[in-house]
Amino acid sequence: MQAELVAILCIILCLFLLGFEYLWLALLAKRQEDDSNLYLDAAKKCNCMIEGILYGPTEKCREKETQELKKLMGDDIKMFEIINSQLCYWDEFGDEKTLENKSEIIDKIYEALNPVGLCGEIVRQQDKYKIGYACRRLADFDAYDYLKDIYELSKSKNRETAYHAAMALARLGYTEGVAEFIVRIENDRNYSCRIVNELFDDFSLSRYELAKAVFEKCGEYMKTVVIKAIAHYKISEFEPMYIDGTTSKNKEMRVACVKAIGYFAKPEYEHLLLTAAKDKVWIVRSAAIRGLERLGTPGAVNGIKEAMKDNEWWVRQTAATALIDMNVNISEIEEILSGYDKYASDAAKYALYRSVDLNEKKKK
Repeated sequence: MQAELVAILCIILCLFLLGFEYLWLALLAKRQEDDSNLYLDAAKKCNCMIEGILYGPTEKCREKETQELKKLMGDDIKMFEIINSQLCYWDEFGDEKTLENKSEIIDKIYEALNPVGLCGEIVRQQDKYKIGYACRRLADFDAYDYLKDIYELSKSKNRETAYHAAMALARLGYTEGVAEFIVRIENDRNYSCRIVNELFDDFSLSRYELAKAVFEKCGEYMKTVVIKAIAHYKISEFEPMYIDGTTSKNKEMRVACVKAIGYFAKPEYEHLLLTAAKDKVWIVRSAAIRGLERLGTPGAVNGIKEAMKDNEWWVRQTAATALIDMNVNISEIEEILSGYDKYASDAAKYALYRSVDLNEKKKK
């Protein structure tokens, strides 16, 4: 009897917990819906106010309406983003004939809203939920006055905060700060590759100077990561380093440097790439084939055709795709398709079928 009573009490408790969880989820959903409706209404109101400012008959009217808009925004960053998106729309698609001084009015609205001050306050208060956003926004507005604050945040133990701060430093073109961050994350191999690519892509000043600063302080692993990240920028100052790296004992360095050399597509590098196409590591061979594809010389074509016989499937596939992308004479493709090398033939067929499928999708 006692056991049955305990079982009943447990069931009642479970039902109570399930009911409480359901009510809690319903409450959260309602709150989210209310917030969404609130911002939807605010967006409509902002649009009317911005239109009123732009078409205001006098400067005094525009100033008054701008202050009302600022009051509506307050220190709500989501409200600022709503206003910002509408201002960007008006700036790009607004009525040019009627609003001859449109850009000037929009600049005055931004000046009154003071987004730099709003984001700067968030950065200095170190609001952990908004600080990443604030760093990015300060960089967007070229707020160099906050460079020191953002630099200090890039040293944060919080990975997300440090990442956003570093990206802001890249946008602001702070070479030393970004280089320090890259060296700092060198040992975090699951994280550094993607981040380094993003930092170099967003860097607003000399990528050569940034890479040089990193090379002076980093180890060999990070050096290979940076070389891969900047390879497509074809920075000529690093060509001697790339050439030396193609014979490195470190396979990752060989991959990075062969990839970088391939982007230059210089005829004088044909022999180097043909040699790399016979490297003992298949990833190096594959990178060399991509370089030969960009080169496009008769020797490069022969080297790629030779790679069609490679023992590694990925290399054969890369070679087949390269031949087709190079638009070589169809007779050369037919020679492979009808040859005795089944692996080469299969790779060429796969690349051809893939090419046809992609073309059909583009037409649709």
